[in-house]
Amino acid sequence: MKSSQMTTEEAREFHESVGKMVREARSAARLSQNELSELISINRPTLSKLERGDSGLRLMVLYEICTALKLDPIQILPAVKHENTGEAPSLTQGLDLITRGQNMITQGSDMVKRVMGMASQ
Repeated sequence: MKSSQMTTEEAREFHESVGKMVREARSAARLSQNELSELISINRPTLSKLERGDSGLRLMVLYEICTALKLDPIQILPAVKHENTGEAPSLTQGLDLITRGQNMITQGSDMVKRVMGMASQ
């Protein structure tokens, strides 16, 4: 069984990914670093380090950021990689699969209705 500890490279990628998501969410909310830092418990230089991936993120700060930006933490954190595949499907991929499944169900239902309509004639 593989250890769940991250390598230094994985930790760097994780911090960069979280930082990028925080920066994108802050920009989408049309807040400057100064404005967001005033809403949470870290100063602007620390927020800047976090957004660059040069700093880790405490759980309480994650909560404050998500509260200030009206986000769920899942929107900030990268998907967990699973041991069997090494990758996790993105939310977009998951939603795409659900949509395709729903479309297949609708098509199947339409086909059954057509067949049933022919049988009753």
